[in-house]
Amino acid sequence: MASSLIISIALVLLVSSCIIYPSVAIPDWTLDQICSKTPNKDSCKKILYSDWRTSSADINKLSLLTLLQIENFAFANLNLISTLRDGASYDELKSALNNCLAFYRAVADKASEAYRMSQLKMYSQISQLTDAEKLIWQCAAGVGKKLPEMNNLTYEMSLRCDMGMSVIKYITG
Repeated sequence: MASSLIISIALVLLVSSCIIYPSVAIPDWTLDQICSKTPNKDSCKKILYSDWRTSSADINKLSLLTLLQIENFAFANLNLISTLRDGASYDELKSALNNCLAFYRAVADKASEAYRMSQLKMYSQISQLTDAEKLIWQCAAGVGKKLPEMNNLTYEMSLRCDMGMSVIKYITG
């Protein structure tokens, strides 16, 4: 009787271990480490957790999610920059915003390229985010203080690039 109970318990534990997988999600302290390397740790974590998939992602998936966020944010900013350009009242500002459109298209392309490399787990070869961040700041320098809306956009885009670079650096050690 006791041996059949032990066998039953062992079978339940064996079946449970096959069905219930241990979590591979990134612990919060790891996200703290990653985000501590960015200019704003709290904003970084907020951005990461804004994607529901972050809570169950492993480090490789987090890399993909982060790069996808950068690409999507760059594309969203293209619409905003285009609207700002269309409403600009003088040619110098329109020209600067046209340059920003080109810069942000390149940022989206660089994030997409980094995403493909991340899919292949070629993390040590991902340098596109550094280039993307330079383009973001070139846009900001061209517009200057003429459009306060661009200050927040630049900061948010730069933070996402820093976040992506921090994830990649965490993976590569």
